[in-house]
Amino acid sequence: MKPARFSIGQREYKCFEGFIPVHRIGVLTILYRFPQKYGLKQKDVSYFVAGYSGRPDYQNPKERDRMTADFDCMGETVLSVKLQVKEPLMRLMYGLAWNPPKRRKKSTS
Repeated sequence: MKPARFSIGQREYKCFEGFIPVHRIGVLTILYRFPQKYGLKQKDVSYFVAGYSGRPDYQNPKERDRMTADFDCMGETVLSVKLQVKEPLMRLMYGLAWNPPKRRKKSTS
């Protein structure tokens, strides 16, 4: 079985993570950290706001426009992403999508 993919614009992502507020929040802040060895580039990571019913489904671009994303990079490698939004809407997922690094083939020597 192939893993579920999530599309944002024209790109597909294999991994996503997010937070769904179920109570009113003044400011929602989410911090994602990645190992440097992942080698993620900023173009390989996207943030989103979407309805959620077992997986993100319909996206809310107006709500996404209210969110800020601060990328902490070492060179071109993304180490962390801080998402923040004031008074997020309840029952929408605020999150991040990315593709994991490709697995290196093990040598059989």
